[in-house]
Amino acid sequence: MRISRLCFALAFGLAVTSMPHAAAAQHSTDQLTEENIAAFIEESTRMTSRGLDAAPEDIAAFFETHLHPQARFKSNITFHIPEQPSQEKAVTLTRAEFIDSLESGSQSLGEYETSIDVESVQISSDGRKATAKTRGSETGIMTIEGQPVPVEGESECTQIIMLSDEDIIQMYNANCKTSINFRNY
Repeated sequence: MRISRLCFALAFGLAVTSMPHAAAAQHSTDQLTEENIAAFIEESTRMTSRGLDAAPEDIAAFFETHLHPQARFKSNITFHIPEQPSQEKAVTLTRAEFIDSLESGSQSLGEYETSIDVESVQISSDGRKATAKTRGSETGIMTIEGQPVPVEGESECTQIIMLSDEDIIQMYNANCKTSINFRNY
């Protein structure tokens, strides 16, 4: 279902956070800090936002580098559709499914805007793993049955960020609670 793919992209676009060549955008460090974690989340968010303009191979290259091979994304999504009861859905995506959802979702949404705030960061004593809590919002316009429909999403996420063996910052896990509102058209 077209709406579901977009909603997955909305729900998980906030879970992660623009450079001319995405593959060159490597966040490399030997220690995680609040500053480099915030920069990583902001860059990831910009990359998901650029999904509307970026080539699919640039999006994929960025996330192939910055998503752990075993990355998992979970979200409890509540859909609010005018004149219908709210619907809830639990969604779990693998790394590959997440990348696919960004590509398919970006093709269905216009006038896209997003923002994300890093609310807290807890870093392990060895500096190689951290838990970040974020709050974000997204807006855009979808075409449903030939009509433009304003869409708004809000998410609260707890993310595990870690350093790879090559000292590249990667998203390992994101657990989100997302609310998606479809407005009357």
